[in-house]
Amino acid sequence: MAEQVSRVDQDNLQQVKTAYEQMKIYAQELNTEILERRRAQKASEQRAAQMTLINDIGGQVAAVLELDQVLSRAAQLVREMFDYHRVALYLLDGAAPALKAIAGQDPSESDVDQDNCLNEGLITWVAQHGEQIVANDIREEPRFTLTLEQPLIQAELCLPMKMGGRTVGVLDIQSKHLNAFSENDVFAMETLSTQIAIAIENARLHEAVRQELTERKRAEAALAEERALLAERISERTAELSAANVELARAARLKDEFLASMSHELRTPLNGILGMTETLQEKIYGPLNERQLKALQRVEESGRHLLALINDILDLSKIEAGKFDLQIGPIPLEAVCEASLRLIKQEAHKKRLKITASIDAAVTTLQADKRRLKQILVNLLSNAIKFTPAGGAIGLEVVGWPELQAVNLTVWDQGIGIAPEGMDRLFKPFVQLDSALARQYEGSGLGLALVYRMVEMHGGCVTVESEIGQGSRFTVSLPWQETDVPDTLDETPDQPSLLPLERRTSSSNSQGPVVLLVEDNETLIETVMDYLQDKGYRLIVARDGENAVEQATLKQPDLILMDIQMPGIDGLEATRRLRADTTLALIPIIALTALAMPGDRERCLEAGANEYLSKPVSLKRLVSVIEAQLQQRA
Repeated sequence: MAEQVSRVDQDNLQQVKTAYEQMKIYAQELNTEILERRRAQKASEQRAAQMTLINDIGGQVAAVLELDQVLSRAAQLVREMFDYHRVALYLLDGAAPALKAIAGQDPSESDVDQDNCLNEGLITWVAQHGEQIVANDIREEPRFTLTLEQPLIQAELCLPMKMGGRTVGVLDIQSKHLNAFSENDVFAMETLSTQIAIAIENARLHEAVRQELTERKRAEAALAEERALLAERISERTAELSAANVELARAARLKDEFLASMSHELRTPLNGILGMTETLQEKIYGPLNERQLKALQRVEESGRHLLALINDILDLSKIEAGKFDLQIGPIPLEAVCEASLRLIKQEAHKKRLKITASIDAAVTTLQADKRRLKQILVNLLSNAIKFTPAGGAIGLEVVGWPELQAVNLTVWDQGIGIAPEGMDRLFKPFVQLDSALARQYEGSGLGLALVYRMVEMHGGCVTVESEIGQGSRFTVSLPWQETDVPDTLDETPDQPSLLPLERRTSSSNSQGPVVLLVEDNETLIETVMDYLQDKGYRLIVARDGENAVEQATLKQPDLILMDIQMPGIDGLEATRRLRADTTLALIPIIALTALAMPGDRERCLEAGANEYLSKPVSLKRLVSVIEAQLQQRA
């Protein structure tokens, strides 16, 4: 029995021992679990604290916008909050890292040699590979290069700062203690390096924006300055142009006044010369022998030549002033050509020149100014006569080009020809080809200049073919469109014939029409009076505008010949006063003036004149106009 009890006790004791051992193991496991939990909790709390610090550092760094301050502030905060020995941040500049800021170094220690950090060791490797290095014992890290300036460093953490997978810099942390960097520390620094990278990029963007804004402001300031300078220059230039325009207008006005004055001063004596010549040729003062008539012819030719020169100068001045108007209309081209040939026939006959004409039958009408086209052809034909030796030939050819809608009028001669070097000066006014020609051949050099400008105004062009000693061909090309044939062209020459006129049988009827002659030039008064009285008119003379109004009121003439430029009241004002009087309003008024500038005719007609004649006027034409006006009144 005792043995059975002893065996039971032993079994129980063994069971108790076994249970104790199990309890002991369980307690150890429980203690381990508790320790692990406490360790995990502590690690979690530590990580939370670290993350709080990281977020605080990230927030403070992100608030800084200057790049250097971002780096300096980040390094300083990491050292202060985590109590590391040394914290440095490096920025990549191309392929190699470049040190931008170092902060957190112990003030008691001397500055490190930063170039060693840049060129060797962990920092360069991390910058090149973009991977972190955790060296809790730097002596076991083969990539670490120990220098005399770094005797206290035991551990080092080197992390790449990345933005979008791209390494922008390196965060380097050094400690005096072995195993200074736990997993939590590494995780926290990884997070911080990412935040710092974002802050760096933000600072760079801010700097780029700031520089762009600065450049833009600088550019805007420069642009504003340039605009102000440009506005000032424009203002100055505008003032200069205004002053120049005023001066040009003044010069143009003085030129017009000078031309008008010269026109008047030249035309007035010419009127007397040509009028007296015409009167003598009609033998109003008595019979003349053949030698006297021939002398008068030469006087008239010289006067007509001088008049043509004055007209050419005035026409050229009108063209240059933009006051030359063409009267474009359908004209029978063949009739114009024949009229032009008749005008130069006598001149050609004197040199025994043969004249030929060839006119395309298909060209019947042309849109042109009849008078100016005739002037173009006469100028070219006169030149052909001038430079063709006696006994030679000249001609006029007209050819139509329907497919080109153009007509060519060619004047050719067998003259001296033109050298190639003279072509560019051919159509310039007042230019002769050389001094020898200027001495041998008369002329002002205006004829071809007028031809060129008038043809251009018609929308055409002038071409020349010439060879020294073989003659020349001047071709005028004008636009051509067939139109209806107008009324019969008036073939009356623009100038009276140079041949002596047959004396018209005078009517000494004392009951002839009364003409009031308003004129202040005594020579013209005598010439016109003698001629008109011989034609049967009764003359009353007034020598100024005021006396003209008085004489017209008292005598009630049948017609008034009104000079325009007179002392006191001029002819225009006198005409207006006459038209304002109902008893005189219907009396025909013919303006006789040496003024021949643009707008003179319009001003005379606007003042109330019925007709306008420019001095010098053919006395025969004057009588014709007087008769036409008297017939209209009747």
